[in-house]
Amino acid sequence: MDFFSNLKLNAKLNLILFTLLIGLFVITVYLTYRDQQDLVQNLALEHSRGVARQVISTTDYMSAVVRDEAETNYALVPQVVATQIAKRISEGNRYAVRQISLNYRNPENMPDDFEVEQLKSFMGPPSKEIYQVLNESSGKVFRYMQSMIAEQSCLECHGSYESAPTFIQERYPPEHSSYNYKVGQVMGAVSVSWPMVGLYKEIGANLRHELIYRIGILAFVFIVMGMLTRRFIIE
Repeated sequence: MDFFSNLKLNAKLNLILFTLLIGLFVITVYLTYRDQQDLVQNLALEHSRGVARQVISTTDYMSAVVRDEAETNYALVPQVVATQIAKRISEGNRYAVRQISLNYRNPENMPDDFEVEQLKSFMGPPSKEIYQVLNESSGKVFRYMQSMIAEQSCLECHGSYESAPTFIQERYPPEHSSYNYKVGQVMGAVSVSWPMVGLYKEIGANLRHELIYRIGILAFVFIVMGMLTRRFIIE
């Protein structure tokens, strides 16, 4: 306190302004980082929604138009098409897309622990999507899931065993859990995973630009304040 009291008025003013500048700088860094983090996660959320809708829309379309073709070409089965589209979308991208189900027929569609928990939650009150950031062994990951609802066309292969096409009956016995769905039930979900490492890189780039811009404004304001204070008050 004695050190501050012994300073000249001009030095006191500079010290106060500098302290305020540092305080505002710290606040600016925090707020800018939080804004950029929210922005990047919202972009990941919207993109994940779009990818999930693309897979689900393709499945619904194939279920509505494919008839006997799948008996001679199993690759035309709607769920098989959706699985392959999800794999194609994932190739060369920073995120991974999968079609999953608790009652899967393809082992590639087996859900992990997080997906099992969310699929079970979809069975309760109506819920279309879930998203959150998880701490996994590889680091933080943005996880998104959107439920897939059974329509009438889906029941051709996923209704009763007796009504299923012959090629489905030959592959999956009557006791298989993928039968006996009803219209409106959750059959599975589209799952999207984004490693946060790549997203944080975008945050870092945006953060640098935002900080340079905001610090420039703060510095200009404090320089002007200091000049005006010295001219109209100190002098």
